[in-house]
Amino acid sequence: LPQLPPAPSLLGSLPGLAGLSFLAASLLLAGLALLAATRYREITALVARVRLARLERRLASSVAGDARPREARRVIVEVFGQILRLYEAVYAPRAVSETHREYAGKLPVEEKTRYIPAAMVYEKAKFSNEPVSGRDVETLQRILSEIRRVRGVLGNAKSGMKRKLLGGRK
Repeated sequence: LPQLPPAPSLLGSLPGLAGLSFLAASLLLAGLALLAATRYREITALVARVRLARLERRLASSVAGDARPREARRVIVEVFGQILRLYEAVYAPRAVSETHREYAGKLPVEEKTRYIPAAMVYEKAKFSNEPVSGRDVETLQRILSEIRRVRGVLGNAKSGMKRKLLGGRK
């Protein structure tokens, strides 16, 4: 009888499969890194918007009286932090040494009218011994809803991106 060649085994092709899977994983990671590098500000703004939506629900429960005063302060500080991250992603980062009023000077006028009252509520919650009032929380809620409604009016491409990042329509 003639001798038949040995049957192909799965183990023989295993190193090739491992190499292919390593190559696929490397390409996927490189693609994600490239996406993150080119769309960093958009991704940061999107994450800030999602976090703001979550914090807005917590803020609403603190206005309903479900939260203790310390919890309301903490939520206000978190909400303002997310508002700041969103503005930094869309406009310009805030320098560590910059006050809120100095940073507001970098913002467009319509954004300045939202940012300054939010910063005042934040400073009261963070640094003051005064209790946080329902009016403070309502002010922050109003500012959050205005930020979501921002549409932008300029006709250039960046304004379209800003509208998209801030939650408006193109």
